[in-house]
Amino acid sequence: MLAAGLGSRYGGVKQLAGFGPQGEPLLQFALHDAARGGFGRAVLVIRPEMENDVRDLVEARLSRILPVSLAFQRNELDGRASLPARQKPWGTAHAVLAAKDVADQSFGVINADDFYGRAAFEALGRFLRSGSGNAAVAFQLGDTLSGFGGVNRGIITRHPDGSMASIEEIVDIERDDEGNIVGRSVEGPRVLAHDTPVSMNMWGFSAGILAPLAEEFRDFLARADLARDEYPLPAAVHRAVRHHEVRVEVLTPGSPWFGVTHGADGPSVRAELARLVAEGHYPDLSRP
Repeated sequence: MLAAGLGSRYGGVKQLAGFGPQGEPLLQFALHDAARGGFGRAVLVIRPEMENDVRDLVEARLSRILPVSLAFQRNELDGRASLPARQKPWGTAHAVLAAKDVADQSFGVINADDFYGRAAFEALGRFLRSGSGNAAVAFQLGDTLSGFGGVNRGIITRHPDGSMASIEEIVDIERDDEGNIVGRSVEGPRVLAHDTPVSMNMWGFSAGILAPLAEEFRDFLARADLARDEYPLPAAVHRAVRHHEVRVEVLTPGSPWFGVTHGADGPSVRAELARLVAEGHYPDLSRP
């Protein structure tokens, strides 16, 4: 569970923010769904300065759902301190590598501040138990937009057999005044369909993915602006598919997704979580 981000567009540490009716963070709902999907333990990847707050959260809320351990994403490279001007972590690909010491078998990856739904975890759990390798869980682009500003998404293209051919980041995606979904790629403006499959950083990996991800991260460092650049996991997986012939299945469970990109997204997320708890999909923590 990737929880080391700074939440720059949101304006705070949204990974720990209480969005549920009893102050539950989104990752608490993810843990419930992961347990029902057959996952046996969880690893939270955090920044070192978050440790005390996260340990309190684990003890008070999370450990009753699944065993939870911590891994730390540090701004250090090969034992050397990062550049003093650097504040952001190195990105989500580096966050996965930060958990390499505990990723000795097949594992899933999610953002700790997104809601993916029970069906997505069940589909991913079945895939990983089958021993089939690596997978991306895809969602429909139109269901992942914010009404309060543009979002960045990884657009997935597939081979005829359904496996991933590429993943391309499109930025500033939003609906225009006519209701069209528009965004920008490196080539320029793009118009996109509602049902375009996108990655929301929900993945299933075999332990063998770690070596190509580490190689791609080293290549990234050789060409990066070390004070500012980040290496997102979708970009690393894209390069692993192209350079290392890594096969990634694309799963489409039709699960709902919602999350908080901008601060104004919070009320709608709170309302949806309250509805799900009221309907009995998740436990009501106000009850003994």
